[in-house]
Amino acid sequence: FTGVTFTIGADGYQTITPITTPIIITAASDSKKYDGSALTNSGYTYTTGVLVNGDELTATVSGTITHFGTADNTVTGWQVKRGETDVTSNYTFGTPVAGTLSIIKRSVTLTSATDSREYNGNWLTNHTVTVSGNGFVTGEGATYDVTGKQLLVGYSDNEFTYTLNTGTLASDYNITVVYGTLTVTNRTTPYAITVTSKSNTSPITYDGLEHTVNGFVTTSFTTVDGNDYTVSGLNASVTEIFAGTYNNTITGTAVVTDGYGNNVTSQFAVSTVAGTLTIGKRPITFTISADNATKIFDGTPLTVTYNQLIVTGLASTDQLIGGTITTNDYTVGLYPITEGNMFRMMADKYSTKSGFSIEHSSGELVKTLASYSPTFTITLAITKRPLTITASSATKVYDGTPLTALYTSEGLADGDVLSATTDGSQTCLGEHANTVTGYQVLRSGVDVTDNYQVTTVDGLLKVTAVAPTNFCPAAVTVIMAEGTYETTVTASQLGTPNHALITAGYATATNNLASLNPMGEGMHIVTWTLRDACDSAMITCDQVVNVQYPPCEGVTNYHGHDYDAVRIGYQCWLTEDLRWATGDHTTYNGDPANLDKFGYLYSWYTAVGVTEGDINATPTTHIATDGTQYVQGICPAGWAIPSHADVALLNTTVGDVDLLKEPSTEYWLPGYEGYGGSGFNARGGGRYNAAEGRYEDLRTGFHFWESDAPTGTLSITSACIAYYCGIVLTSEPNLKNDRKSVRCVRKVVP
Repeated sequence: FTGVTFTIGADGYQTITPITTPIIITAASDSKKYDGSALTNSGYTYTTGVLVNGDELTATVSGTITHFGTADNTVTGWQVKRGETDVTSNYTFGTPVAGTLSIIKRSVTLTSATDSREYNGNWLTNHTVTVSGNGFVTGEGATYDVTGKQLLVGYSDNEFTYTLNTGTLASDYNITVVYGTLTVTNRTTPYAITVTSKSNTSPITYDGLEHTVNGFVTTSFTTVDGNDYTVSGLNASVTEIFAGTYNNTITGTAVVTDGYGNNVTSQFAVSTVAGTLTIGKRPITFTISADNATKIFDGTPLTVTYNQLIVTGLASTDQLIGGTITTNDYTVGLYPITEGNMFRMMADKYSTKSGFSIEHSSGELVKTLASYSPTFTITLAITKRPLTITASSATKVYDGTPLTALYTSEGLADGDVLSATTDGSQTCLGEHANTVTGYQVLRSGVDVTDNYQVTTVDGLLKVTAVAPTNFCPAAVTVIMAEGTYETTVTASQLGTPNHALITAGYATATNNLASLNPMGEGMHIVTWTLRDACDSAMITCDQVVNVQYPPCEGVTNYHGHDYDAVRIGYQCWLTEDLRWATGDHTTYNGDPANLDKFGYLYSWYTAVGVTEGDINATPTTHIATDGTQYVQGICPAGWAIPSHADVALLNTTVGDVDLLKEPSTEYWLPGYEGYGGSGFNARGGGRYNAAEGRYEDLRTGFHFWESDAPTGTLSITSACIAYYCGIVLTSEPNLKNDRKSVRCVRKVVP
């Protein structure tokens, strides 16, 4: 030991004198910006070059600070150990050096919002306060009282104050306050206000007296923003005697003030609407109603004569003496007259064949209705004609072409022509409603569809499946390629289904190979399905497939030894353990006689081909035939150290470890030998337990490595065929420097 003095006394015992060079331990220093959590640092350094090789020094450092300021980080204890032995007393320690822990203030900027808008009569406010800079620590912060506001056109600061939340210390922060600006601008489009002068609210009938209307409907307005405004500076008045309608004209210049008395005229567009003074005629009433003035559409106009009408309200000296009313066309609808000037309206709405005349008792015709203010109620009506359009129904067997059908109708008027469309089309198996989607009725080229009350009736289009028939290929025997170790049958190996619809291109044949692959050796049933163009199944049939494959190939002269191979389900396994003298290897108990029986026992590092003792090493991987990765390690090319998944598949395929054992008491103790039959030929080669420093399980357990292993640890799990379990275990606890057998599984088809 360097630096340590050994003295042999008279009694023959050795005396060890402590090292006098002092060791100075220095606690770490650290700092951070305030974040609400405590700052600690248990790190330390110490004087180098004093410790004896193999001794390890540990120290305890204590110190903490949470808020702004500094605190000492102090060394509170230390210990030196050699292995599990405390050798602290063999050293001299100087006074430890404390570190410093520092918390720095956070910088926070509080900024009230900057906002602007056009004038709307309301106070402009914005209570948003944003926090920037380093920001407050989670769970800390402040509340804000924003008092800034702006009403009229102009701008002002958006002032505010803040109060730190309970638990938020001002000493932990550098806080800066920034005011935003509140700006009110002129409205781009002024508010529209319409001032309307009054009209007479009650009817006035001419009576020879003066009548006056003055003033406004209102001069107070509430806009959409909910504010009240007053208009002043305007005048309106009108006075008249005779019958007629007269404007209540508005004069003056409008001034608008808000609810606070501010002149805000510039924000408004004031328009004026004159009310009216109306003096009406003295009334006289005509009541005219239709009798037998309705018919169903038949393509001809409707005509009524004056003697079909009832007239009331005429002067006792007057009578209606002639005239006919004929609809201006033959289309469906109402033909009303509800206006005051009967003669004008008849000229506008109807064809007048002989004209209407009012005759005075003196025999003279009344040529004007100036003496009357008549009311008329005349309505001629042509109603809709019922028409039923029925979409046709049809059925056929699927042939790959669309099934369609037309329509029939009932109720057309003579001379009318109907054209209709249907949306029915069914190509694949199933049903589809044949629906009338459009229709038109023409009379001499004119559309008269609106003259009909149309009822549509759906039809049904149905396509049925073809009659059952056997379209399967004949039974086949599929012999997999030499060296195949996962049996995947392809459609081309099964043959081609035959059916007329397939030949015509109207159908396809699918099978369930995806759900069956990979297939094991033996008889399998492949189901074929004939599908229409919409992928609907019409016919199914079963094809017998006999899957066969050759045995797995072994490995010749691999480092001086030939290895046989056996197929177990989808896997190829070597039938014995590796006996290549490479890396960290041994025979059981170091006895060469065990080599021929059991092969070598290897460390995991050697098995997977990584540096011995490197617990962080990751084995090199290769790509298997199926695209997955595998670890070759010390196995032959194309073969692999089995993974967890490989061993799990072996378990699933065999189901009983006794099938995997070589049935001989030469390799297993009596009662442990199993009955074999799989060709795997597992032998009880035991293992070397590095933790205990001993060999174990000879002729009672077959332990072999798996490639799966975590990095950064010496611990690992592996596989074994044990005397106490009926399955291949894949969770046996081990160390990477234990020694076990290597049994290889093929990953690449030769």
